[in-house]
Amino acid sequence: MIEHVPAPQFVKIDVEGAEEAVLRGATRLLSQVRPRLLCEVTGRNSRSVTKLLRDHGYRLYDAEKPSGERQPDEAAAWNTLALPEEGAGSRP
Repeated sequence: MIEHVPAPQFVKIDVEGAEEAVLRGATRLLSQVRPRLLCEVTGRNSRSVTKLLRDHGYRLYDAEKPSGERQPDEAAAWNTLALPEEGAGSRP
């Protein structure tokens, strides 16, 4: 799709347990476009999604925490906000 429409700056992913598959299929999006992501992550996929996003240079935050209280998380939460490291300096 990136070839035919403007690249997104923000992507919301809510795919009922298929988030790992979606992200694995989005390598160009994650490596070149670098949008902010809001992703619902099931417990069974937390570890693999965490690794995948970290390997692409994303910082992870718990989107359910108020923005003033957000600190980078070690692992993907149920509602994960993922920001590219180069843009993570701004308030999540």
